[in-house]
Amino acid sequence: MNMIKEIRNIENLFARVCFYIVGLIIMSLGIVTTYLAPKLGTGAFDALNYGMTETLGLTVGRWVLINGAIFILLNSLVERKFPKIHTVVTVMIIGHFIDFWLDRLAPFVTDQLMWQVIFLAVGLLILTIGAAAYIAADLIASPIDLLTLTMVKKSGKSFGLMKTIVEVACLLLALLFSGPIGVGTLVITVVIGPLIQVFLRPMNKLLVKFGKDKNVTDVMR
Repeated sequence: MNMIKEIRNIENLFARVCFYIVGLIIMSLGIVTTYLAPKLGTGAFDALNYGMTETLGLTVGRWVLINGAIFILLNSLVERKFPKIHTVVTVMIIGHFIDFWLDRLAPFVTDQLMWQVIFLAVGLLILTIGAAAYIAADLIASPIDLLTLTMVKKSGKSFGLMKTIVEVACLLLALLFSGPIGVGTLVITVVIGPLIQVFLRPMNKLLVKFGKDKNVTDVMR
């Protein structure tokens, strides 16, 4: 009986790790796809990282890691606990794959409005599906999502609302560094939180089929 339980635990962990890693890879692809529509703008946090690259140097992936460390410290202040250093793993993976996808998709950047709208819509869809997958895994949240979840717990408000508030804060910072801000940025800022929340439920059901025993954390519903 104990052996069966151990096997199930291993299966559960394996499924969660797969959803976590694949989700981050998909999410980074979605982020870079929105970069292909620079005139429409990209997500607020991504615009911040891109703007800092253009203004201060370093790669976008490096700024993802640096800003992730800053969010870890901010979350520590809000939570009034020791910084959760392990969450840097998530931004390390995202940062690496953002640079990976940028190297391969950069030639597809276009000035044609029709293609920019398509890239923005497809990128947003891919981004939210990937985010829902890695959040459903319930392993290591990214620093920005960790801060969002902490705000949800402290305020009692929905994940979608708190995600929007964090995105607006990133938007204001992106403006300071002349990041690619546009209509698309406003759309992503308003829509990304609720969209992730929409995909979380079916993603959690899919994860259950692959071996997870329990549902996603209640604060994400």
